[in-house]
Amino acid sequence: MRKLVRIAMLCVLTAGLIVVPAQAAFAADGCGADWHKQSDGHLNHTAYWSLAGGRGISIVHDGYVRFCTKENFWLDDWNRKVLLGYPSALESTVSETGNYVDGTFCVKEEVRVFVRNVENNAITTVTVGSSGFSYSTTSSTSDPIVTIFRKSWVCANTASKIDVSYAGGVVTGPTGDSYIDHIEYTTSVKMTYHYNGTLYAVDRALIENDYS
Repeated sequence: MRKLVRIAMLCVLTAGLIVVPAQAAFAADGCGADWHKQSDGHLNHTAYWSLAGGRGISIVHDGYVRFCTKENFWLDDWNRKVLLGYPSALESTVSETGNYVDGTFCVKEEVRVFVRNVENNAITTVTVGSSGFSYSTTSSTSDPIVTIFRKSWVCANTASKIDVSYAGGVVTGPTGDSYIDHIEYTTSVKMTYHYNGTLYAVDRALIENDYS
């Protein structure tokens, strides 16, 4: 539809009349040349779970993603790029409360980017970002196409807190009508501990979505 609108508007151009969109002069705001910031999403949810033996687990999210719009002559490509961990990193603090962890204590981050309206098996451009992260992308025929950034489990079995963060990832939808629908930020924790002679295994996750 966006392409048809552009074609229709070009057909009614008056000779010698050229109008430059005002937003073409806007600052890039980290989005790059010919792009501008559309909006920022702040991921700042928290979660707490009470466990047996007076223990508990908390997960605290804090960080940003920036949605960027591609500037075109007539109609901009809205939200076709997203910067992950920008202007500040996606950070997660996972804490075990109560007695010291006496088993395993591991945390994992995962970020999913959902791109819609990708046409003709076009390619989504991806920058991985923070060291140690990898990514995978679902089939180019699916809608949405999902790019998943993840890092292996981070363990600190003698600690009661683990901090993890992610930044520098970029996903850009292909030219056309594609756009970033939303991102999903997940922090998972696995922990084992003993209480009154019983081994407890804990598996929890905080999942947060942003549609900015």
